[in-house]
Amino acid sequence: SYARIKDLIKIAEFVEEEKVERTSFSVRVFDENDQMVLACFFTKMYDENKNLMSERRKLYDDLREKYGQKIDIEL
Repeated sequence: SYARIKDLIKIAEFVEEEKVERTSFSVRVFDENDQMVLACFFTKMYDENKNLMSERRKLYDDLREKYGQKIDIEL
C-alpha cells in the first residue's frame, strides 16, 4: 500500500559505478536504515563498440542536475 511505501523510502541517489569495461548508471532508493530497497538502471548507455553514447549520458546528467545527486524523499 501507499502508506507502506511512504514509510519505506527515505533517500534516492544517483550512482555511477565503475565496472571493468564500462560504468553503470543508476538511481538507488534507500530506507531509513540506509538499506537499498530499489535500484533503477539506465540501459543502452553504450554502443556496439562499448563507447559511451553522449546523448544517453546527457539524459542521465540532466536528471541528476534537475533533482540533485542525493534526493531526500518526503512523501
